[in-house]
Formats: sequence, C-alpha cells, structure tokens
Amino acid sequence: MFPQEYHLKKMCVVVWCYTGDAAKAGDVFKPIRAFSPPAMDFAGPIPFPILQSLFDALYPKGLQWYWKADFFREITDKRSTCT
Repeated sequence: MFPQEYHLKKMCVVVWCYTGDAAKAGDVFKPIRAFSPPAMDFAGPIPFPILQSLFDALYPKGLQWYWKADFFREITDKRSTCT
C-alpha cells in the first residue's frame, strides 16, 4: 500500500484517530500537517475496524503485535523523548 519509492526505507508512521466532529477535522489536522509535510497522508473518514486492520498484511500471521498509543489534547513546539 506504500509507494515503491518508500520501500526498504526507514520511516516513522503516525496513525491518527480523530473521533470529533468531521466538519472540524480539517482544522484539527492543519497544524499537524504544517509541522512537517508528510511523505504520505491517508487521513480521512474510515470505519474503525478498517483502521485496526490497515497494517495486517505487513506482519506475519500467527504473531501477536502490541500497539501502544498516546492521547494528546494539544501539540506544542516543546520537544520531548518517549519513555
């Protein structure tokens, strides 16, 4: 599902899940997109079960994968490291 130009390259993927008013989503994502232009941007309305299975084809069947998430009320210019 990723363009060939990104195959075998190390990249960071941020998967957003916005559950607010769809009419406000563009305004919510505007500062996120302005922070740094994304290599790819698939943000848009999607059923939650589809979101949960987007990357299934990338992982071997039978293995358990643990996904960790964080919740933010705002994004600031302050940089921090994850622990």
